[in-house]
Amino acid sequence: MFGTGNQLEETARLVNELVPASDLTKFTCSGTEGIMSAIRLARAFTGKDKILKFEGLYHGHHDYVMVNDKPAARDLGSRQNPHKIPSGTGIPRKTLESVETLPWNDSELLARKLERDGDEMAAVMTEGVMSNGRLLRPRDGFLQDVRELTREHDVLLILDEVMTGFRMDLHGAQGYFDVAPDLAVFGKGLANGYPVTALTGREKVMRKLNGQPDGAPFYGTYSGHPLALAGAKANLEALSEIGEDGYDEFLSRGQRLVEGLREIANDAGHDVYIPDFTGFSTSTSPTARPIRPS
Repeated sequence: MFGTGNQLEETARLVNELVPASDLTKFTCSGTEGIMSAIRLARAFTGKDKILKFEGLYHGHHDYVMVNDKPAARDLGSRQNPHKIPSGTGIPRKTLESVETLPWNDSELLARKLERDGDEMAAVMTEGVMSNGRLLRPRDGFLQDVRELTREHDVLLILDEVMTGFRMDLHGAQGYFDVAPDLAVFGKGLANGYPVTALTGREKVMRKLNGQPDGAPFYGTYSGHPLALAGAKANLEALSEIGEDGYDEFLSRGQRLVEGLREIANDAGHDVYIPDFTGFSTSTSPTARPIRPS
């Protein structure tokens, strides 16, 4: 059994040191479990049931987020009141009643939605970069608008850093874009391939896990598994050692690769979209614009 604590859980201190909006950290095995736990925690903390996710963003394969992750534009309805499209069968309609969706990258739509329904909303969830849709960068100021609007309406902000965490910046997307979520979930790049995910965030919110009679339950025999945490510890120590200069070199190499691939595609006569590695440009992407007419 691996259900007991172990000394390698001190790896949480490394996460807290590197992630700007991180006071406390808990470990689990996958991004799906991390996001699922973040949603449950947000509901426990706020006493509200609904969550809001954005179209085209993927947050794992549990029921509450398997909606509008790869929607067909013809099925979406209006931008103001989009249809909810489950990712497949087996997702109860009752579950979808507690999930709201909106187009991504539109601060005005979010402001109107929270003005109308903020009293029912536990959390708004977003990625820093739309990883599920060709690495689309948020419009300038969008993440800051999301943070300001959620704070204004007493709604938690969950930042999904499963893809971006410790990849685009030593301090994650929240460091890169200078935005402070209430909760964040890190995976993939956390342990360089080992199965571990970090749920992290503000102490006042994180303390709602298990420690109180009305706390959000958080269990898992393999959560905080010592082998996975050894990988995370070694990886974070190595990334800390190379520092910001190392990340500048990573991004520079990535951009050179992008430019080389574009040259090959152009020489072959193919019109191929390859996002910039530095800046994640939206200017050349057909899907960076609204997915359907206003």
